[in-house]
Amino acid sequence: MTREGSLGIYNGFPERYHYAYLIEAYAPIKDVQRAIANALHEVNGRSVRDYWSRRLGADIDVIFEFGVAEDLTFHYIDSDTLSLLLKVICEKELHVLDFISIIRYYVQSARGNGR
Repeated sequence: MTREGSLGIYNGFPERYHYAYLIEAYAPIKDVQRAIANALHEVNGRSVRDYWSRRLGADIDVIFEFGVAEDLTFHYIDSDTLSLLLKVICEKELHVLDFISIIRYYVQSARGNGR
């Protein structure tokens, strides 16, 4: 991952895309971006098995993962990526931050394995 250039921006979106989300906030943009980056890092890789099991009565494991764009790739937001992203947010004004969300789920089979 590079420090300069396109961290936070995905340059491969097609003309037609699935969905874009615009966030409006009454706070400094850098504060909002830092809060989003930290929140996604905190959620990354966490299982919400108990939540789904209580509601559905099934043994389902759901794991959320988030990445931040850089040119044509996305980087998983681990502690190193978070540190770099927070540094870039601090150093320059980013009008756009592109993220990817992956939602993995596993259903426990009758034989005991779900992955």
